[in-house]
Amino acid sequence: MDRVASASKDLKNSNIDKDWPKDVKAYYSKRWRIVNADAMDFNAQWLNTKMERNYYLYDIGTPNGAPISSVSLR
Repeated sequence: MDRVASASKDLKNSNIDKDWPKDVKAYYSKRWRIVNADAMDFNAQWLNTKMERNYYLYDIGTPNGAPISSVSLR
């Protein structure tokens, strides 16, 4: 999310951080990247809402070429 925050600032845009529910953790385990299903649902809903409103979405890629990305953007 640090990369997203930086890109958002550079592009003078907002990101999901300001809307993210405080009680929803992104991961059950950051070390093993075990994703929280509620977080994925919120992410998908947020992206769908932005697309319905014709927002531009920027894919900044994965960190250090890691083979992970949002399933919501596939």
